[in-house]
Amino acid sequence: MRGMELGEVLRRRRMTREFDPDRPVPPEVLARVLDRARRGPSAGFSQGTDLLVLTRPADRDRWWAATVPGRADPGFVPDRWLRGVSSAPCLVVLLSSPEAYLDRYAEPDKGRTDRDAATWPVPGGTWTPGWPRCWRC
Repeated sequence: MRGMELGEVLRRRRMTREFDPDRPVPPEVLARVLDRARRGPSAGFSQGTDLLVLTRPADRDRWWAATVPGRADPGFVPDRWLRGVSSAPCLVVLLSSPEAYLDRYAEPDKGRTDRDAATWPVPGGTWTPGWPRCWRC
């Protein structure tokens, strides 16, 4: 494997929106992806994320039923995007715990005295207290 500059990686990347649900992700590939994901940087090494891995069809169906408004309604017709991505043989859901970051930044070495999430450096962009984060990739 040859090294690549970040710009080249970004130019070559492609979005995949259609999958073969009968072609599972090989366990060694999934393990490698999850290992790399868990090694991502976190605020003050707080590790405020967990990964939920859904490989069983029934689990993936429950995920889509819970996250797509109207999915359970009779006559619901998914658009092309949803038909494609919901056929993925594996879903990896990133779960974020803003409390873990807030706890870490409340420690003396970070110099914070309040727990106002609006003023704290929480990785990944903005966060609204009480609302979970989720990215569909």
